[in-house]
Amino acid sequence: MTQGVDLYFMRLCNEFNTLLVSSKTKLKEFIEQCWYETYTEQLGAELTHEMVSTLDDDSLGGLLSAEDVNVIVYMEKNKIRGSCMYAIRHGFIYIWGVYVSGTSQRSGIGRAMIEFIANESEQNRILQVIVLEVSKGAIDFYTSMGFTTKGKMDYEIVKGAKYPALIMVINSDDLKKHRLKEGEI
Repeated sequence: MTQGVDLYFMRLCNEFNTLLVSSKTKLKEFIEQCWYETYTEQLGAELTHEMVSTLDDDSLGGLLSAEDVNVIVYMEKNKIRGSCMYAIRHGFIYIWGVYVSGTSQRSGIGRAMIEFIANESEQNRILQVIVLEVSKGAIDFYTSMGFTTKGKMDYEIVKGAKYPALIMVINSDDLKKHRLKEGEI
């Protein structure tokens, strides 16, 4: 990671809409950019535009729909370079909204956010993420971290548009061991 980089952690609360309006606007703009970069080629321009239009509601298209949602924003020089949302429920850490800007991919930002989540939680929690099968880069990323495919499902991207997706998981302790094995700690 480079100097001048910050990893921000925000817990959503009832005051989120009033206290962090500018942060929420920046997050929305960042996700829009990432979705266009990622999904236009994979899903087509029309469906990607429909997905982006869902970000106009207060929950950013459902990304921030529950009060137990945690948001990580990776900032560099006051610009968002990565984002991740997650919630800890019933012994699982459900992860979604993991995006890294195209120019910052393969720089360790995504890995840093996932590891932050694993380290933030109690020991021996299962991290779970749903990844569209067309997102080969995302599948490769999670696989490189030691995630395995637990199952498959049809994931509804927008109302009426379902795509095949993988349910990928890793135990938080195994994630730490995987990193040790790679000699990164």
